[in-house]
Amino acid sequence: MEIFQAYSKDYDIFYRSASVNKPLDVHTPYTYCVVVNLFNDCCFYIKENDEIIGTIMCVKNNETIFIWQIAVMEKYRKKGYSHKLYDCVFNYAKNNNYKKICLSINPQNENSYYAIQKYCLKHNYSFIKSGNVDINLPQINFEEFEDIFEINIANG
Repeated sequence: MEIFQAYSKDYDIFYRSASVNKPLDVHTPYTYCVVVNLFNDCCFYIKENDEIIGTIMCVKNNETIFIWQIAVMEKYRKKGYSHKLYDCVFNYAKNNNYKKICLSINPQNENSYYAIQKYCLKHNYSFIKSGNVDINLPQINFEEFEDIFEINIANG
């Protein structure tokens, strides 16, 4: 097993990873290309024997890293791979003086919620619900609701 930081050419890895991991939203290949090109320093993937095991994509501003999407292939779930991906992002954040990591989770996605909650407990990070995203666009038949969580990493 090896962990890699993304290069701009790797955007298709993240697109394909999202495509096969329900219940993730799959965005356009263009979106993955832009994110990986602009934020490749905080996007990572795990690979073993030419097989992608998991991916994590982040975007950032001056103060916050936002975990946009994490995916672990179904046959590798519950084996600690999500924690390895979180380690990459949290170590990046600490090494670059970020104090906060945020992410959003659909309330029905209990596996994602418990994975990050367990990670935060293990590392003594605060894990606080700080809001939500509630989008309803009936004209294009689109609805999305996710809870937003904030993780203070300054004391972890």
